[in-house]
Amino acid sequence: MADVHRPSWNWLLFGPNWRSSWLICLGVGLHAMNWFMAVTVMPTVAKEMDAVPLISWATTVFLVCSIIGGASGGRLKIRYGARRLLTACTFVFLAGTLLAAAASDMPMLLVGRALQGASEGIILAVSYALVRELFAATAIPRAFGLLAVVYAVGAAFGPLAAGVLVELAGWRIAFLMNLPFAAVYLWLLSRVLTSADTSQTEPAGTFGGGRLALIGTAAIGVCLASLAETALHIVTLLVAAAFCFAASIALDRRSLHRLFPSGSFTLSTPVAFGLWVALLLPAASAGVHVYAPYLIQEVGGNSAIVAGYFGALTAIGWSTAAILVTRVPQHRASVALLVGPAIVAATVLATGWLFSDRAGVVPLAVCLMLVGIGFGTCWAFLAQRTQAAAEVAERDLAAGATPTLQSAGGALGAAIAGLLANLGGLGDYHASGAETTQAVADAAWWVFSGGAAVAALATLASLALVISTRDLVLAEGVAE
Repeated sequence: MADVHRPSWNWLLFGPNWRSSWLICLGVGLHAMNWFMAVTVMPTVAKEMDAVPLISWATTVFLVCSIIGGASGGRLKIRYGARRLLTACTFVFLAGTLLAAAASDMPMLLVGRALQGASEGIILAVSYALVRELFAATAIPRAFGLLAVVYAVGAAFGPLAAGVLVELAGWRIAFLMNLPFAAVYLWLLSRVLTSADTSQTEPAGTFGGGRLALIGTAAIGVCLASLAETALHIVTLLVAAAFCFAASIALDRRSLHRLFPSGSFTLSTPVAFGLWVALLLPAASAGVHVYAPYLIQEVGGNSAIVAGYFGALTAIGWSTAAILVTRVPQHRASVALLVGPAIVAATVLATGWLFSDRAGVVPLAVCLMLVGIGFGTCWAFLAQRTQAAAEVAERDLAAGATPTLQSAGGALGAAIAGLLANLGGLGDYHASGAETTQAVADAAWWVFSGGAAVAALATLASLALVISTRDLVLAEGVAE
């Protein structure tokens, strides 16, 4: 492996270490692609299987299993070695892909999505861990930057490609587009990693799978509440979900091997405020990812290809803003932390109004891109400020907690969006016609107004983060 000074993108992708670069890029890109491809595929699947009330489950199940898989990735890598682990996970991913493509009903498809999520969560975590093993020290920062770009590209490519394939060949073929990528990934594995990285000593402790499973159970509880037929059942399931989430946090505080820094999920520390934003902001936009492509087709009468383009707009807005804010002076970081969540809150609410008013595609496209721009404006500064506010010994925990909570927020948000959609009457939609289409549009208001309320809470948490870190900024010059 060549050790170069300030390696270029061209050196990473096409230089002597190109196989390593493409290996980690595929590992990260496939996770993003499969997360967001469901938003384009599921409207067609739900209608074909007469399962519109379950439309959000494909995203929730994928993310819940991805969170648990990702948390176990580091320990499994130590125990089994990267090559054996990633090879096994790729075959599990292929099994999930084939099961989803062959599904005759929604439960079968959800099992396939669960297998995809668990395996991709491990692959994603191990891909990040491999960066420091596969690249020289001078190439590591650029490699992590490459992965950030790849994730955004995967998030945009998934809905676009799925929309085209659904329209031209059917939704089952859209799932099968994973097969050639997986084949290339297996080939790269055999060329990049050796079988000599196994049989390492596993450190004592726990990876917190039980605590993360409780968070996942909370998301599933909200999903089940969306199917309940009585107010009593809905309230019972929501209380049980809240209990599971609270139990996860309580157990983590008592653990010797914590998932989150001390003071997390309180209302009194800068780290807590930052992590609340990391959880709430993805939850706020989950309804956009899950339901916007469906509504584009059902309310606007557009094709799956058009829905695919709309599904990619948020990712495009995010990546564009993330690149542009690298030029923002450090003394403006607090402004970005406040403006980003506020943009998300305003544009999610506006999106709901536009759908309920059955507006044209142009203003909807602008709003969806602005949702992504809001994220891209603040997310890098959020991660940096939260990590800097943590105790020195817990900064790695703070850094790792942000992507974990991003996925957890997406899972919880998708479940909440499903609940709001079904309460708004979306699950009753079966026939076509202007009256029913308007009912679907009205149900969209429930989804997006709920998301806007969550984004408003994220904005308040971000304000609290900025205020509570003013002394830190002045003392250390962090992000200012």
